[in-house]
Amino acid sequence: MPKAKKLPSGSWRCQVYLGKDENGKNIYKSVTANTKKEAEYPAAEMQLKRKEQSKPCNITLREAIDNYIASKENILSPSTIRGYRTIQRNSFQSLMSLKIDTIDSYKLQRAINSDAIDHSEKTLRNAVGLIKSAIGIYLPDVKYTVSLPQKQKYEAVTLTVPQLRTLLAAIRNDEAKLSILLALWLGLRASEICGLRWSDYDSNTMTLSVRSALVPDKDNNYVLKGTKTFESTRKMRHRP
Repeated sequence: MPKAKKLPSGSWRCQVYLGKDENGKNIYKSVTANTKKEAEYPAAEMQLKRKEQSKPCNITLREAIDNYIASKENILSPSTIRGYRTIQRNSFQSLMSLKIDTIDSYKLQRAINSDAIDHSEKTLRNAVGLIKSAIGIYLPDVKYTVSLPQKQKYEAVTLTVPQLRTLLAAIRNDEAKLSILLALWLGLRASEICGLRWSDYDSNTMTLSVRSALVPDKDNNYVLKGTKTFESTRKMRHRP
């Protein structure tokens, strides 16, 4: 229980620790009253409320996702964090305000079924993965048994020879010609093309190093980061 101290003025003051701010500085709130008991009682209530709020049962799914992202924001890529925030804003809204210990397989399945109307299979799968990870920090023993839409097989669409000729003719004098050719002939992602720098090309060895990508962060500001996967960092050599 917080202990009150008598001030020179004759009043009594209790300081209650409320945690840390975004800079890691301790946060305290003072309670001042005419008597020792009058100061200690509301301070004790404040301290108890803080302890109750820190329990998993008092954390909503939205708060759990906030904490999960904060714990990994220096590890995850900006585009991944942006994706998590998109899920938090647009997916499973019926669950976001619920306490995490009240979310069971039935409620999660209902949310999946509701969102399946206008969400893709991949989006639903990513959303469920995020929810399991965020809740798992606080309730590691909780398991969810749910069904997701069947995975859709990716089928790449390639241009026909006539389509290629039409495209090459259309971009002959276009300022985006180099970017389009990099995607067309080398299969580079749009983010990888935007992340290329002149230093990535070695004219002596005729190689192009793909090691960066330009992607939007959670605030839609474009930032330079590493490639999407370890295997995506690669060198391409020109063969005349």
